[in-house]
Amino acid sequence: MKKVCFLTNNINQVGGIERLISLLSYGFLQMNEVSLTILSLYSNPSDHSYFAISNKTSCIHANLPLNQHVDDYLIRFFHNNPFDDLVTFHSGIALVVARIIRKIKPIRWIATEHNYPGAYTRKRRLLNLFVYRKTDCFVVLTDEIADYYRSRFIRNIMVIPNPVSFIVHESNSYPHNIIAVGRVEEIKRYDLLVKAFGNIEDKFPDWKLRIVGGGTQFDFLAQKAQEYKNIELLGPRKDIKELMLDSSFLVISSQFEAFPLVALEAMECGLPIISTQLPSLKFMTRGYDTVIYVDRNDCNDFSEKMERLMSNPSLVRNMGTEAKECAKQYHIDNILKYWNAIL
Repeated sequence: MKKVCFLTNNINQVGGIERLISLLSYGFLQMNEVSLTILSLYSNPSDHSYFAISNKTSCIHANLPLNQHVDDYLIRFFHNNPFDDLVTFHSGIALVVARIIRKIKPIRWIATEHNYPGAYTRKRRLLNLFVYRKTDCFVVLTDEIADYYRSRFIRNIMVIPNPVSFIVHESNSYPHNIIAVGRVEEIKRYDLLVKAFGNIEDKFPDWKLRIVGGGTQFDFLAQKAQEYKNIELLGPRKDIKELMLDSSFLVISSQFEAFPLVALEAMECGLPIISTQLPSLKFMTRGYDTVIYVDRNDCNDFSEKMERLMSNPSLVRNMGTEAKECAKQYHIDNILKYWNAIL
């Protein structure tokens, strides 16, 4: 029986990494002779987990103070609990493991990177290169990110996209709702999106823009949204699938995204997408006509592209059919093939 340990910051947080770990905890049940343990450094076992974890997965909540030096704890843990493979999900944790990996051998270290390189400072990018060269396998989300690291002499790279979070069997009736989903932070450029929709809302009085998510910019955005009639800020929600099935298309206004899971969810719900020029999204949808791209700084371009879909229901349905087909390659069974190849 191969023993695998997932090492993460806080499994009880709400984010893409926690959602991925949840999906893999169930997916790994399909792998023969693999047992999975999740070591969550900063979570409290009494706290509620937003994403469900398989009850056949051992989940250890270390409940460490956030400012605690974790090197000694991890060395003791891995000496007392031997594993065949260690999978890390955060660059900060990877930095710690790089310092102690010689002290916890024999173990094979698989590091996964979930950020776009441009999200880091130059100093941190250089440090990441030093860290990831120490891994036995380095997993990234797209070919573009893989090329970035290969050009910097990291060779042990494998591209494994994230899986879609759910499978949809219901049909979409494409009501007059536009949806945006994600943390309400400056990098998401929701202020631009609100203004772009506001430019055309009088032409389409029966349409609504719904923004789902919370964050540090929520109050600022709520104040902006009050200037318009048909913009709703819904805050954090668990019923993402239902909200998407009650929408006609997804909008993404982000400056950059390493791998937008929300796009996978939207495509699984049969939604076309209007998005800024994200290389990761182009990788995800290559070969499929499911995205209309806009200039990330051009509010008028955003308005024009939204108006194109809002006034053309047949285009929405045709692109939605393409989107649904594109999403199939990201079903968990297909993604597990890559993990099987590693493990």
